[in-house]
Amino acid sequence: MSESPTLTLAIPLDRLDRFCRRLLERSRDIAHTQDALASLQALVVNFAAATDEPVYRQAEALLAAHTETARQRLLELRARQLLQVILDQDLQALTALHLPLSRSGFQTVAEQALAELDAGQYRLTLDWASAWLTDARRRAEAASGFPDALDFKSAGVRIETFQAMADLCLALERGR
Repeated sequence: MSESPTLTLAIPLDRLDRFCRRLLERSRDIAHTQDALASLQALVVNFAAATDEPVYRQAEALLAAHTETARQRLLELRARQLLQVILDQDLQALTALHLPLSRSGFQTVAEQALAELDAGQYRLTLDWASAWLTDARRRAEAASGFPDALDFKSAGVRIETFQAMADLCLALERGR
């Protein structure tokens, strides 16, 4: 079997840095920018030939820093969005916001958003989320027919919404 042709790519670090900065500056959707930077980082990590060279470690650190900048901006955006979702008590938007985030990512975003609430708003949010979660759990237990089992589907409760509200309640309880 013949060997596949090889593509050799040389990228000066200053141009790589400029490229990443431009991506961040021109970003219309920070989630896409963060994905692009993570993909570029993965490309370099997986295909660089001289991983023991100092220039490789510098490139890796540079890409990690820009990817982290994008991640932080994305988390800040999600925190602002979550704050509005909480104030609106919008279950659908909460579920949509929760779905693409890891549980730890959601907790980070929730901490930031909840820190913006005054005491009255915090209490109102805690009451709303706790009441919704208690009601959803009660309906799922009743729909199940088995002790200690939950049937969300028969209860008309989306499991994704239940998980989002459970994670919001967790963040609220931790933030007390």
